Amino acid sequence: MSNILDIGRSGILAYRTALATTAENIANVHTEGYRRRDVATVSATGAQSTPTTLPTGGQGVTTADVRRAFDALVADRARRAGGGQAAAEAHLSGAQAIETLMIPGDDGIDGTLRNFFDSLSRLAASPTDATTRTLVLQQGQALTTSVSGLAREMEVLRRDILGESAEQVRNAQRMLEGLAQLSRPLSEMPQGDSGGHSLADRRDALLDQLARILPISVTLNGSGQALVRLGGETGPVLLDRGRTANLTVSAPDLLTLHVDAADGTAHQTRLLPSGSQGGMSRAMGALDMARSELDAFAREMTSAMNRVHRGGVDLRGLPGGDLFAIDGWRAQPAASNAGRVQVALTNLSAAAARLPIELVFDGAEGLWRARDMAGAELGRGRDQLLLDGVLVDLAGTARDGDRIALTPVTGRAADLRLALTDPAALAAASAFASAAAPSNLGSASLTATFVPAPAAQIPALGPLLDPEGV
Repeated sequence: MSNILDIGRSGILAYRTALATTAENIANVHTEGYRRRDVATVSATGAQSTPTTLPTGGQGVTTADVRRAFDALVADRARRAGGGQAAAEAHLSGAQAIETLMIPGDDGIDGTLRNFFDSLSRLAASPTDATTRTLVLQQGQALTTSVSGLAREMEVLRRDILGESAEQVRNAQRMLEGLAQLSRPLSEMPQGDSGGHSLADRRDALLDQLARILPISVTLNGSGQALVRLGGETGPVLLDRGRTANLTVSAPDLLTLHVDAADGTAHQTRLLPSGSQGGMSRAMGALDMARSELDAFAREMTSAMNRVHRGGVDLRGLPGGDLFAIDGWRAQPAASNAGRVQVALTNLSAAAARLPIELVFDGAEGLWRARDMAGAELGRGRDQLLLDGVLVDLAGTARDGDRIALTPVTGRAADLRLALTDPAALAAASAFASAAAPSNLGSASLTATFVPAPAAQIPALGPLLDPEGV
């Protein structure tokens, strides 16, 4: 016969476990990754009859299991939603940064462009006035500074986005390593053990955080170990039990994720539909489009203004030259460099010949040597080199043999500058004057374009006067 006190005691113990589980659920309601627990109870059956004993009744209640509320499908949907939100937030942050750069103002492109054309209108009314000519150059300088400054701010923003992307990828790498460390304890934990539930909570928290950075798909085996792939179920393996992929990011043009997968294969992808990496990829794409449009504007303005300016004559009666210049240099450190050096390039007057230059650090002398493609030395210096058409400033710590390639480029808004410094060289007068006769009956128009006279072909007089070469 069952002891009524033992039956009551079993109920108290079972519901004490249930109350403790409920308290744990309440305490962890805001804990990231935590999944609700519930207690499963079963009736405790009595003993069976034997030849020497009678059967006993029920023995009360007992705790069968503390279950963790988890649905893999719901968890996957939650990760996808979190990744989509993170992508939208990263994209919005980048778009707002671009918008901030493009805000109109008196010091912006719209204001300086308006002031420049206003000064040209004054110059057209008083082409010989020295003050007006100086004003035109000042407004032209302000315009080029505004355009090139905006282009450089866009370059800085692009580097910032890439830097943030690289930091996020490093965080993702640490999360994968944390998941790998949980893999073995999960496989060794008995089913239903409270310690196993805590490990599963930590696993899911890391997976949720990882999904906010990269688009992932997750498959859990019977032990709770995660197989994580990038993208869909056929994507590169990021985590397979204790093995993790190595992740890096670059942006030669578009944001590119490089994956040395856990199965030993190498991949790279630019298709990141969700996660903060996807949002930053779209933000960088929008920024690159804005930079491309700014470069096109600078090229078209330079071409149009130079064409008009070359059609006029300056105060000395000479034909006008280029009003704006849009050529410059690009610095590219070698991938094998051991040091960390920052390079700043300043365009000077147009070089006689814009040819590639290589900077090589001489560790023994502690200075940089500039050489042309044939190996001839063009200059040397420790922190600064003055070369034909470009001033090179270097900062940081270099190592012997480090190389930096300087390549001439053209058509970038960042290199836009005023080509003239002499107010008298402004070609404010037309090379021709035309007026329609009062008796004209037609409506034809006349356009005059300045064409430089060809150079005179005068033969050398030396051979003619002294054919014997005496």
